[in-house]
Amino acid sequence: MVVRALTELRRVLEQAQRSGSSLDPTELLDRVGEAEAEITKLNLEARASNSELDRFFDALVALAGLNFDHTLEVTGEDERLDAFAIGINALAEELQSSTVSLDYVGAIIDSMPDSLVVIERDGTVCLANAATSRLTGRSLKSLLGKHISAVGGPPAEELEAILAGLELGETHEENSHYVDAEGGEIPVHLSLRHLEQEGRTAHRFVWVATDITTRQALEADLRQARDIAIASSLARSDFLANMSHEIRTPMNAVIGMTGLLLETELNDQQRSFTEIVRSSGETLLALINDVLDFSKIEAGNLAVESIPTSIRECVEGAFNVVSVLASEEGLELTHWVEADVPVAIFSDPTRLQQVLVNLLSNAVKFTERGGVAVKVRIASWEEEECIVEFSIADTGIGIPAEAIGPLFDAFTQAEASTTRRYGGTGLGLAICKRLTEAMGGRIAVESEVGVGSTFRFTVRGRIAHNVRPSHLVSDGSPLTGRRVLVVDDSATNLEILCYWLNLWGVEPETANSGQEALRLLDTADGYDCAILDMNMPGMDGIKLAEAIRRRPEAASIPLVMLTSLSQGRPSASPSLFAAVLTKPVKPSNLFDCLSMLYSAGDAGPVKARQRGGSGGEETVALPGQVRILIAEDNSNNQMVAKLSLGRLGLRADIVADGLEALRAVRRSPYDIILMDVHMPRMDGLEASRRIRENPSLAQPHIIAMTASATVQDRDVCVAAGMDDFISKPYRLQDLRRVLGRYAEARRSAEMPSEGPRGAELGDDAEPDSGLYTAHVDIAALDELRILVEGDPEKLASFIDEILPGLVEAVDLVDAACERGERQAIRSTAHTLKSVAGTLGARGIVELSRELESRAEAIEEDGLQAKRKALHDALRGYLSALADLRKLEGW
Repeated sequence: MVVRALTELRRVLEQAQRSGSSLDPTELLDRVGEAEAEITKLNLEARASNSELDRFFDALVALAGLNFDHTLEVTGEDERLDAFAIGINALAEELQSSTVSLDYVGAIIDSMPDSLVVIERDGTVCLANAATSRLTGRSLKSLLGKHISAVGGPPAEELEAILAGLELGETHEENSHYVDAEGGEIPVHLSLRHLEQEGRTAHRFVWVATDITTRQALEADLRQARDIAIASSLARSDFLANMSHEIRTPMNAVIGMTGLLLETELNDQQRSFTEIVRSSGETLLALINDVLDFSKIEAGNLAVESIPTSIRECVEGAFNVVSVLASEEGLELTHWVEADVPVAIFSDPTRLQQVLVNLLSNAVKFTERGGVAVKVRIASWEEEECIVEFSIADTGIGIPAEAIGPLFDAFTQAEASTTRRYGGTGLGLAICKRLTEAMGGRIAVESEVGVGSTFRFTVRGRIAHNVRPSHLVSDGSPLTGRRVLVVDDSATNLEILCYWLNLWGVEPETANSGQEALRLLDTADGYDCAILDMNMPGMDGIKLAEAIRRRPEAASIPLVMLTSLSQGRPSASPSLFAAVLTKPVKPSNLFDCLSMLYSAGDAGPVKARQRGGSGGEETVALPGQVRILIAEDNSNNQMVAKLSLGRLGLRADIVADGLEALRAVRRSPYDIILMDVHMPRMDGLEASRRIRENPSLAQPHIIAMTASATVQDRDVCVAAGMDDFISKPYRLQDLRRVLGRYAEARRSAEMPSEGPRGAELGDDAEPDSGLYTAHVDIAALDELRILVEGDPEKLASFIDEILPGLVEAVDLVDAACERGERQAIRSTAHTLKSVAGTLGARGIVELSRELESRAEAIEEDGLQAKRKALHDALRGYLSALADLRKLEGW
């Protein structure tokens, strides 16, 4: 060791000093040489990275060299030799102390679990710790002086680039491998750093390698466990979906038959029993729907649409679902959509209404007295996007604070007894949470036990430019300046009614009882109208109306009655009321009612317009004689369908599967096929595809019948060539609705194509109706006409507003196809399908549907062909639309 060599050198010098004799230079040279050799050896044996040892070595060589040279010149001068001996002695002591420190540091490095290697700039190993030896199965002696590539890591060329980057201050980490003595590979994680030594640059690099064999094995196990869990979840979800489908099939017969039975002559007891069967069936169906929805969500199959969505229609539609139950329970239902909320946003109307219905149903279910109020407002604006907040407040039992946290978890209810008392799966709020988040929003709840709960959720959507209905426009209202007396014992109802009346320029005055209303009538200058609530304590609406009519000064005031569904229309003389509106009152209905009252003057009672009623019609007016085929494998469902069509004045043939349906269509043409999706031998999807692929067949209007009622299921049916969709179990009004849509489309297609000619068309030739109907879906335009109440100018304005969005959507799909980004193609094609469907761009809808469903399977050449076809379809649509507008004069 170097210490022994220096100690021996010191002994020789001291002995020469004591004896007084001159030191032999040759002997001194030998001793210094031994010390130098020992230091060099130590340097090569993995201590070279220590800066102190380098400094000691340099000082020793310099000092030994200086005094040795001087000794040769002045042999025999003891003073010089003494000075040299003292210097060597001090240096030896310092070196010995440093060596002890180095041994301590070396022990620490050798105890590291990770491999540590120091390499020179050329990749030569100059230091390695014991972990390196253990990991590679090689001795440290065999590693020193070798190139690092012998152990593993990057190749020489790649290593050169890495080291150059490290010198510039970069760091480098990667997963690589070591090579053991037998040539086996050991996976390691490498971390390389440039070595800095007391402010001066060292051309050495620290290389740390961590054995990741165990970690990789754990990761592989985790991946396998994850794959098993995903497969299990998918299998479970598929099982739940299939089970739900199998249950819904017999439920179709239960609900369908009881619905038909209730339309026959029954005594009170029979009707009561039948109502119980139907109610129980619909309750079971609601539970099945929850399970089906949740299984779809868990399987990752949740998809939301982005189409123009009327917020007010969603709210009113949800109220229609729960209003009967609320009325039976004696609960007050109110809703208030603030005027600055957009008419429509791009969202998913089905999912939005589903959340509203779920929250409203819960509120009604857990409220025994009082009422439920819905308020919709704008939470924030972000350029063309807005965040809409819906709040549903009830006066029910409330939720304990400790139960609020897990409330939105699956299968969770506020307390165990709730299941027995109120029923339910505990999935409703979990589904609401997932749907809300999918629509870009959040959901939360505030509650106090015994006081009630308020659920708030938001959705995000881009504004869908639409014509604002007249009841949302404050300027130029025909009601401006009118004075109206509003009588209701509910402060919430008074607040909502006054909000709308103020918006329309009406001057409302309120009373919370009949007595107060009469006092106001006696003291005020007069009112143009009075709005009365039917159900008030003490003096109800009928008694108040009779009292008003007995006052000569108020006898001619038009009276509008607000009544709940369970109360029905008042049995008093119709002369009491100019109009009767059902609560919760739609603002549009109230606006129309008051507008008609004032336009009619004192001509007599005016019947308020009610929307969406069937008018008690028992038949569907189909153009001409239609032939209908029912393809259904379940005998009970066959009977339900046949009897339901019979109630609508229609007859049908029946087959049991897709193969029989194909044979029937080949034998004779059918106008309509009610096609069950799931059938043995050949299902409805395959049968529809084969019908559509055979141009020699008369193409019927195919209506899918399925127990699967999700957005994806609808898309699958449309992709197979089906024209419409009815979810099982269906009710008579559902069947009437889809047949009505067929009738409208049929009448539009058969409408004479006569229109303006000659000067009105300019010098252009008369448009060919066959040309534009090939590009334009007339039924879709008819839907838009209904939306704008048949006003041609509004229709033109509406289409002009959203046409740029169609062109933009086509460009987005085109760009995604050009880049070959399959996921982007799917998402942009989905948006394009919605916009094109709204505008009735038939060819674009078909192409975007194909791109969305088959984006991954279409070859590159096929994508380029689809791009061209899209632009051709867009040009064809725009040209046909322009011709159609000329033809119809809008």
